[in-house]
Amino acid sequence: MTCWRIDNDNIKPLKTIKVHGHPVTSTCQSKEGMFIGIGCSDGTVKIINARKLDIESSKQAHELPCTALCFTPDSRFIISGSVDAKYSFLQNTRPQGIFSLLSKFWLLGMLLAYLFIVIKDLFE
Repeated sequence: MTCWRIDNDNIKPLKTIKVHGHPVTSTCQSKEGMFIGIGCSDGTVKIINARKLDIESSKQAHELPCTALCFTPDSRFIISGSVDAKYSFLQNTRPQGIFSLLSKFWLLGMLLAYLFIVIKDLFE
């Protein structure tokens, strides 16, 4: 897999990685375009970070070729299907974003403030 830089008529490869030793039989892209799912003929499923061109997760998910892939809406899992009539889930190892972390702290703060108000009113 190769990441290319395109400037007008000039096309240059930036980075190339070997994804797998077997042919790719299915692919999909996450909703935000940050991840690419790869299903291979030996049943392996991989999640690739499209910006860094690094393999985030990999799993020998099936005994036969992977024929269908789909990311969950939040891109935390990829669901794969195969000729062996089985499906599998692979969790994305993507780091938790700062927005998600801040929203959890905000929610915890609001919950504590609510509990403080309720407990204060009980003792008055």
